[in-house]
Amino acid sequence: MHRQWNEFLSEEGRQQALHLFIAPDTSAAIAAKERADVWGRWLIPRSWLDVLNVMQNDLKGPAYIVLSRWRDEVIRCFQKLSIRPLRGFAKIPLPHRLPEGGEVFWKGFNGFVKLAPPKSSQRIVSVSEPVFFKS
Repeated sequence: MHRQWNEFLSEEGRQQALHLFIAPDTSAAIAAKERADVWGRWLIPRSWLDVLNVMQNDLKGPAYIVLSRWRDEVIRCFQKLSIRPLRGFAKIPLPHRLPEGGEVFWKGFNGFVKLAPPKSSQRIVSVSEPVFFKS
């Protein structure tokens, strides 16, 4: 890519062109920017999810009708690659708050101050059993 940038663009072209770096992970592009690589400020790193989000959210409406077929093809391509944005947490129901005195899985850790050895009649909990405490 460096060769393409240096050999096929004129000096004037390099002052106006942008290099859009699209990849699953953009750390290589960010590192290139930090070490002042040949693209300099013209390097724009974008992850696949960034591009997909733009396609799905920002290229809608009548102003982008000429791009709709291309946009849909790009979205289908990402879907075939199993690249899908987070759809949010709308379908996850909120947990019900337990009434006072209800059971909770973990009550927190206040150190070992209140930890007393078990009484000989008290049953020791097995590692394979779930642990619940009364609050």
